[in-house]
Amino acid sequence: MFLIAERVRARRPTLILVDELAHSNAPGCRHPKRWQDVEELLNAGIDVLTTVNVQHLESLYNIVEEAVGVKVRERLPDSILAEADEIVAACEKKGVKLALAHRNRWHPVLPVI
Repeated sequence: MFLIAERVRARRPTLILVDELAHSNAPGCRHPKRWQDVEELLNAGIDVLTTVNVQHLESLYNIVEEAVGVKVRERLPDSILAEADEIVAACEKKGVKLALAHRNRWHPVLPVI
């Protein structure tokens, strides 16, 4: 399944859940990457809840690749986290509680990065 930002915008939701932010879109989609669709939705005033695996962050992919021996193909620009930090700060200011889950997906004894 892939995200079609135009169809989402047309439905005018207040919130959308987008799994696996770093993944590529199917050929023929307007944006090559899902995170680009999410930026479009955010700019249209639609809130987005998404999932991110740290191995996809541009500044960390090589560390993960070296540690676990798995080549990371999908990448996210680190700037994505800057906006997330702003959202977390706004939530804390308003007393909204956030949840964060962690799972060692590749190797059970990997150090926390």
